[in-house]
Amino acid sequence: MNIAARYGSACSHGCPKRLRRLAASGTALATAVAVLAATEGTAEATVGPYVRESISWGDCTILLGTVPDAYYRAYGGTDVTCGHYRSNITIKVDLWRYDSGAWAMVATSGWRTAYNDYRSSSVTAPYSVPGCRYWDITTTVNVDGYQTFHDYVRDTGKLNAWSPTVGNC
Repeated sequence: MNIAARYGSACSHGCPKRLRRLAASGTALATAVAVLAATEGTAEATVGPYVRESISWGDCTILLGTVPDAYYRAYGGTDVTCGHYRSNITIKVDLWRYDSGAWAMVATSGWRTAYNDYRSSSVTAPYSVPGCRYWDITTTVNVDGYQTFHDYVRDTGKLNAWSPTVGNC
């Protein structure tokens, strides 16, 4: 049933009260879904400058590295930019810290998916740590069913010590 045709396009005074409430809640739900769909998997990571790797993969570029923060927190991030729109771009980023002779995963982004887009970003949860540490960032990227995995330390051969606030140590 077309509400505008039956009650007029304004429908502010001519609609039954129950119908106005239903329309208002439907509008609020549609707005919330649109905001969620627009933000899921598209957060801007701004990767670098201390730990940063750029990887070409087909017509996509994967930028993997640390994300700076002024509050003594460490983040890992991945930006993916492709040459054209894709059905889905799914990213998972993990932040690793080397301590006491072993690597430990200290934060993750979980799986983030952007639909019908040519770019996406994902950032781990923050990890608070003072001073310099050794860090590694790993990422798994799926684009339209194809998957790649990258490990900053393994790929570059670099083991960088850095502080989230002052940069390289």
